[in-house]
Amino acid sequence: MAVDHLKDKRIPEHLPAPCRRQRGAVAVEFALVFPLLFAIFYAAVTYGFVFMLNQAMVFAAEEGARSAVRVADPARLEQEVEKVIDDRLSWMPGWAREAREVSVDGPDDEGRVTVDLEFPGSALPLAPLVLPGIGEVPRIPDLFRARADIVLSPRASP
Repeated sequence: MAVDHLKDKRIPEHLPAPCRRQRGAVAVEFALVFPLLFAIFYAAVTYGFVFMLNQAMVFAAEEGARSAVRVADPARLEQEVEKVIDDRLSWMPGWAREAREVSVDGPDDEGRVTVDLEFPGSALPLAPLVLPGIGEVPRIPDLFRARADIVLSPRASP
C-alpha cells in the first residue's frame, strides 16, 4: 500500500539527530509566543472599544446640543437634550446608559447652551490584563467626558 508510510508517526532513523530532537519544539514555541499575541489582540480590541465609546459620547453630546435649537421652551430644554442623548446611546446596554450623567447649562445671556456628558470608566465590563514590565492593559480612564457648546441665535420677536 502506498499510504502505509503515513500511518507511522515515528521519526525515521535515517534523519540526522537534530531533526529527531525537534519533535516538541513547535508546541513549546507556541506556548511562549501565544500569550504575547493574545495580549496584543486583547489590547487592540479593548482600546478600540474605549475609543468607540469616547467617540459615541462626543457624538451624543453634540447631537444633544444641536437639539437645543429646536426647543422653543427653555423649561423643556434639558428633557429634550437627555432624550436625544438617550437615543444616540441606545446601542449601549441599559445598565451603561443608567451610569451616564448629563448636565445642560444655559441658555445664558449670549444664548450659549453647554451639554456635558460623563460616564465612569469603572462601569465598563473590561477585565484588564497585567503584563510584566508594562502594567495594566488597557489603562481605562476613571471618567469619560464629552462636552458640546452651541450658541443659539436670538429669536426674532413677532
